[in-house]
Amino acid sequence: MLRKVGIAMSAGLLGVAIAAGAQAPPGPCPLHVHVTDEDGKDLPKAFVLLHGEHGSNQPLTPDRTGQVKITLHSGLYDLFVSAMGFVPQAQIVDLRTCKPVDVNVMLTIDSEHTDSDN
Repeated sequence: MLRKVGIAMSAGLLGVAIAAGAQAPPGPCPLHVHVTDEDGKDLPKAFVLLHGEHGSNQPLTPDRTGQVKITLHSGLYDLFVSAMGFVPQAQIVDLRTCKPVDVNVMLTIDSEHTDSDN
């Protein structure tokens, strides 16, 4: 009888462990950001900032091809991208499912604040 109770308790604990594992937050979530101008030219000197839903700010540096590749925790992020002479952009990045996300950011020339007389 004790043996049957032990087996039943083990099976029950295994079920709890499996259920807990299924509810655990997903692992690293890949994010790929590519920053270009209107002509498709890479903007490696762009300023990229990620703001996490828990208040973390993470400045990112694009490589020479204007790309940032990073893995993050599951969640929602605000992405802010700017570059000198261009209109800044912001958008929400949803990494709650941890599926890889590719974000292509095309910055447009800020003609309103650019000196066109020269």
